[in-house]
Amino acid sequence: MKDDFCFEEIGKKMPYNVPDGFFDQMEKTLNERLAAETYAVSKPPVATRKRLWIASGAVAAAVLLAFVVWTILPKEKNSGYDFDAVEMAFNQLSADDQAYLIEIYEDDIFANE
Repeated sequence: MKDDFCFEEIGKKMPYNVPDGFFDQMEKTLNERLAAETYAVSKPPVATRKRLWIASGAVAAAVLLAFVVWTILPKEKNSGYDFDAVEMAFNQLSADDQAYLIEIYEDDIFANE
């Protein structure tokens, strides 16, 4: 076998060739075959359809239950307390009680993060 191979002798010419009209003929043949075949849409198996109906029913029941619970449960009502009412109540306490509440507030780790 010859060990020295020279690409320059080959050049840039494509070593393969295709007969004229090959791709046009191939396209025509494929289109004819595809037109001749019929594609039937198959139904999913019965077990799959049953599971689909069960899942749909479960989702519908969950949505209905959430709606019923949302409409039946009482809504949280505003108690009417605001900062002014709390400040007025705090001012009515004795000085010792006020000092005690302030001390507890300052020691609270959650309120003073």
